[in-house]
Amino acid sequence: MSLPLHQTRTSPSDERRSLGASRRLCLGVGCGIAAIAVLTLDGCQLDDLLSNPPPPPGSVIALNRLTYIRQPGNITAGTPFAQPIVVAVQDENGNTVTSFTGSVTLTIGTNPGGGTLLGTTTRTAAAGVATFAGLSVDKPGAGYQLSATAPGSDPATSATFNVSAGAPASITIAGGDAQSDTVGATLTPYTVRVRDASSNPAAGLTIRWVAAGGAISVATSQSDAQGIAGAVHTLGTTPGAQTVTASVSGVANLTVTFTATALPGAVAALTYLEHPSDVKVLRVIEPPVRVAAVDQHGNRATNFTGAMQVGIAPGTGSPVAVLSGTLSVNATAGVASFDDLRLSVPAEGYRLRVRAGNVSVASKTFDVYR
Repeated sequence: MSLPLHQTRTSPSDERRSLGASRRLCLGVGCGIAAIAVLTLDGCQLDDLLSNPPPPPGSVIALNRLTYIRQPGNITAGTPFAQPIVVAVQDENGNTVTSFTGSVTLTIGTNPGGGTLLGTTTRTAAAGVATFAGLSVDKPGAGYQLSATAPGSDPATSATFNVSAGAPASITIAGGDAQSDTVGATLTPYTVRVRDASSNPAAGLTIRWVAAGGAISVATSQSDAQGIAGAVHTLGTTPGAQTVTASVSGVANLTVTFTATALPGAVAALTYLEHPSDVKVLRVIEPPVRVAAVDQHGNRATNFTGAMQVGIAPGTGSPVAVLSGTLSVNATAGVASFDDLRLSVPAEGYRLRVRAGNVSVASKTFDVYR
């Protein structure tokens, strides 16, 4: 066996004398005779020879090395490399060791995205060359590197490559759906999450927002590094269900719908559903006087169940008249009905006033006759 460094042959007695004069590195060689190869290198001592005996004849001292014949290139997550990765086993002179037919394995060395190398990662070399087709990485990241290993060879690290997220494959609601608030209220932001086919976040995509009822804060927004995009919905002035759709621009069938419920606002005014009509003295006013509570947008305040009180509007009808019947009624779904009102004195130009809290409303004029 040949050694890559200069060597001389000595007898055992000559070698011991040489070690006494200088510090040398000593290796055994399989020459079939009792001989010691002495290499003049700084840092070798006799203890080295005694504690680390020479390898047996025929031992391989120098390792082969692995070399990438074809490096990995940039890919999208979950998509195989465009060309197979090729690794060769070479000797110290850069020649492919065609006699090598063992296994070569690829793993991820530098892993910025926490990805997994998918596919057949161990291949049997043919004439010293292993070819890896169909490999992919499932997570995006910048600066990945592969590591190749094989028995009897130094490992090899690939060139860096990047893995980008794949094409958008799904959009889901991340937050803000199914809210309820009063008409005109601004809701908690709506958010969506976009992923590729490997469930990786899809960043930098345009999300379009369309409101059916109310207003949306932006027409479009961009998905961030986590695949999240958002917008803010302000409810319209009509109570009931209101929707907003979010879709991935340029991609068919990637749409989700948010639904919110707009509720009537606080009582801002009262309005007559049924005004009092002319009536004979001490007779029940028919049809019954009915009054509704409404919010600032004129919507019936169906959530109002408080009391409404009715009386004769000051300065109308007879100053000595008495209104009798049930004068305080709790509203049902925002409406109070006064079913048994009577007036005690005939006169022209009566008006009734209904009050609920700080708001009130006067009726049209009506007459009470004999």
